[in-house]
Amino acid sequence: MTQAPQKIAILGGGIAGLTTAYELTQDPHWKEKYDITIYQSGWLLGGKCASTRRMDKNARIEECGIHTWFGFYHHAFSMLKQCYQDIKRPKEHPLANCQQAFFEEHCFTVMELEGNDYVPWNIYCPARHTTWQEKPTASSRFLHPHQSITHYLVHFFKLAWTCIFATAKEHPNLNKIWAYGWGILAFFIAALGVLAYKCGTRWPTLQRLILEPIKALRLVCRSFILIDFISTFLMGLYAENLLDVKNNQIKIKHSAFLDDIDFRDWLKKHGASLLCIHSSLLSCIYIGANYQQGAGIGIMSTFRFLCDYQGAFSYVMQAGMGEVVIAPLYLALKKRGVHFLFFHHVTNLELSQDKRSIELVTGQIQACPKQGEYNPLILVKEIECWPHQPLFDQLCHGESLKNLTEDALTSSTTSWPHAQPFALRQGQDFDMLVLAIPIAAQKTIAQSLIKASSKYQQMIEHIQTIQSTAVQLWFNQSPKELGYKLPGTAIAAFKKPLHLWSQMSHLINKELHDSSRSVFYAAYCLGDVHTPSLNTIECEQARKTLQQQTHQFIEKDMKFFLSHPPQTNSKSLKDAYYRINADPSLRYTCPIINTQKYRLKTDASTFNHLYLAGDWIDTGFNTGSIESAVLSGIQAAAAIKNKII
Repeated sequence: MTQAPQKIAILGGGIAGLTTAYELTQDPHWKEKYDITIYQSGWLLGGKCASTRRMDKNARIEECGIHTWFGFYHHAFSMLKQCYQDIKRPKEHPLANCQQAFFEEHCFTVMELEGNDYVPWNIYCPARHTTWQEKPTASSRFLHPHQSITHYLVHFFKLAWTCIFATAKEHPNLNKIWAYGWGILAFFIAALGVLAYKCGTRWPTLQRLILEPIKALRLVCRSFILIDFISTFLMGLYAENLLDVKNNQIKIKHSAFLDDIDFRDWLKKHGASLLCIHSSLLSCIYIGANYQQGAGIGIMSTFRFLCDYQGAFSYVMQAGMGEVVIAPLYLALKKRGVHFLFFHHVTNLELSQDKRSIELVTGQIQACPKQGEYNPLILVKEIECWPHQPLFDQLCHGESLKNLTEDALTSSTTSWPHAQPFALRQGQDFDMLVLAIPIAAQKTIAQSLIKASSKYQQMIEHIQTIQSTAVQLWFNQSPKELGYKLPGTAIAAFKKPLHLWSQMSHLINKELHDSSRSVFYAAYCLGDVHTPSLNTIECEQARKTLQQQTHQFIEKDMKFFLSHPPQTNSKSLKDAYYRINADPSLRYTCPIINTQKYRLKTDASTFNHLYLAGDWIDTGFNTGSIESAVLSGIQAAAAIKNKII
């Protein structure tokens, strides 16, 4: 007798939940094994990676924040490339394939504070002629097994030299030959300075004397920071017995090692100078946030950012995240036969009497389609996009829902008018459950799990998240007219609270502006707010504060990367979007020191038939990143397959 397919309920349609479904449906005969349904609150998939189009504002792209796809996102790129192949878009489609959806970025800029001024430091990463030819496994593959210590030493040297020589070439009064000579001289002066500094550990006064003249010469100072960081990093690995010199291999398998010491403290312990430790370059590894991060995360992030990228250091999307990533995943999964139930907001997880499994999932159906399934996408310039509000004409009582504010529509605490309760029962509506709802939201919906399992309770208590803000600006001037003088699009380690910026004028032609000369420059920026989750009134107040901070930034700080910065009281600033990611489901997961041990693996929830997915679980690469979320989904799918087999 043929066994009925196992019903799998995936709670949450973020990257982790979508990846789980995608991996489970890789087998052409998957329908014989599974019946998969994704339950999503509201009308948007993607979670923190969602983006929308505001049709009453020239179909402008509105993001949750800046999303950069780094070159080491092996699992994420592998999945997305296959996804584009699955949906088989016509060649004339603006995002016909994965190659058209991104462009390569080989440089990023960090802002160094010199006195009272910020000075751009452009970090150039040499191109690597490697591609995603092989599909990664479900493991947390740290580094390519065939790449040796020698390989990484050579790459580190090449990286340092590329950055130093590129900085020398930026000098306005030097031609290429003189710049090359100045770069070599700066490299050797800095190298000798690092050597003298490390030899003078017993004489702090001598170390200070070494640093003073180095600070006076910008290129030498930056060369010193690079060489100091790389040499200290490698010396630390050797001292911690993480370099297998005999077999020419690096022995790093998991980000949870060395989690009891902050990365900066670890570098200081192994001889790094304060000039290096407090540099803007190092702050990038902390994503600009003000928290302590374990040395293991810092070491693994450094290797992956700087050594494990393929092709380019990073890739910039040619449209919004919702269009480049989320919509293709949705279309591919729909094509494969995965069910989507939008407007299903989970409010509680109830355990069975023996406390060993989830027996009941309850929640609210926020809105019901008038007929059939809800179709969430709209077309803008032939690109499938997500609207900034539900498509009310498809919904029962759609007119009354229009009265809800934008904050109310996206808040997990809003009680929608005409909402109806729903319940999913184990054995009837689901056989296996994938919990892909962010950890901050579980503090309210998973109380029974927290009370029944000490391990689950410790994870909820110790894995921390932060609230973030996002700002997007549209100007009436081109980057050239504004005097944009940086080689890349990304700017990091800038003045808080808006410490990350990205120049995104290439997206203007994907929007619907009144004329070809109406808007030329769009700037995205991202900051963080260390506060509890806000209600809708507090959220509006925070948005007003963010607007004031942004105007101050435009007037006082944009001059550091724009020669002719705009004025907020002029007509240059055409439009702006201010966002507070207040809801628990949108908070950023932080790899705080001494918390790695509390993370649970996908199949270690301590409850039967429950699998965990998200960047908050233990994947082996425990950071708040797209790659970590994708990896969690791959691991959840692998665990389910093994269970069913």
